Amino acid sequence: MMIRVLLVDDHTVVTQGLRLLLQDVTDIAIIGEARNGQEALDIIAKSAADVVLMDIEMPLMDGIKCTGLMQQRYPEAKVIAISIYADYPHVQAMIKAGAKGYLLKNCGKQELEQCIRKVHGGGTFFSDDLTDTLLSGMQGKTIKKDGQYLPSLSRREKEILRHILDEATTGEIAEKLFITVGTVETHRHNMMNKLGVRNTAGLVRMAITHGLV
Repeated sequence: MMIRVLLVDDHTVVTQGLRLLLQDVTDIAIIGEARNGQEALDIIAKSAADVVLMDIEMPLMDGIKCTGLMQQRYPEAKVIAISIYADYPHVQAMIKAGAKGYLLKNCGKQELEQCIRKVHGGGTFFSDDLTDTLLSGMQGKTIKKDGQYLPSLSRREKEILRHILDEATTGEIAEKLFITVGTVETHRHNMMNKLGVRNTAGLVRMAITHGLV
């Protein structure tokens, strides 16, 4: 059975990358692309999709709102979030909206295929990198900053933060942890987003001040 997939992301480089990963997969066919949630709803109203790969932050209508509306109007279409964000609030929001899976944009071909097939078959699938995030969020593990509670860091994020504190470069961190430079940058971005800082210096300051590692 052919699995019909709709790509929803406002960045062409992302949709092109997904197409490349799936181009030689015989049982998965991409039926279209949308640049925002409204376009996705318009397309799916005319062309049935089995699985929708949904970005979160997009203009006009974001992925969270679109997922909720899609589940109301087209419940047969199963949504998989695909995002750079690995923090619990984003994951939780997409799950509440109706997403059956959540992948990070640095996922590999095998993980992408596995997720699409499992969700299409009625299951759920979450990126391996989200395991610590989900457990920490469900258990309510947080850190406190100036009276505000923020999500805790995952095991991998703490590893990377320790190396940052040791003044290791992105390339050195990738080599030491046997991951790609892109994966290091994604985790760095996620930590900055979680902790409300704008750069690596902010991460270092937060780590030292609040004993994050």
